[in-house]
Amino acid sequence: MASFTVDLSGDAELVRKIEALGAAIKPIAVKVLRAAAAPVLSRAQADAPVKTGAMKRALRIKKVAGRQGRVRIVITTSSGDFKGDQFYTPFVELGHRQGSRKLGNARKQIPGRRFILGAWGSLQSQTEQTVRDGFKQEIEAAAKAL
Repeated sequence: MASFTVDLSGDAELVRKIEALGAAIKPIAVKVLRAAAAPVLSRAQADAPVKTGAMKRALRIKKVAGRQGRVRIVITTSSGDFKGDQFYTPFVELGHRQGSRKLGNARKQIPGRRFILGAWGSLQSQTEQTVRDGFKQEIEAAAKAL
């Protein structure tokens, strides 16, 4: 899973504003992360293998439950991984084995296409910068509103 951490510790004033916002920071984080993930989604849709186009159309940005106050955004299908009409998207992305399960490890290994992870890899630095800039703008705007 692709992930990164934004370090704002060098900006003491911004950290103080974040602490003042308290629970109001979560909606800001979701907004910023969705905006930063939009180019990654576009690239993943462009790179997705197309037979009927259903998998490409089903890709979405979703907020998922995070632990310990964390906010997580994922790019997945509209129904979720391994669910719905495009249940096969994770198999295409990550790879799978072909053949009867009775064969065990003798089954043919089909490699993953890695179109979502590839999109993240090609846009990682741009996405990280978008998150940093977005957080600074949104937090300063929210702090002024207090």
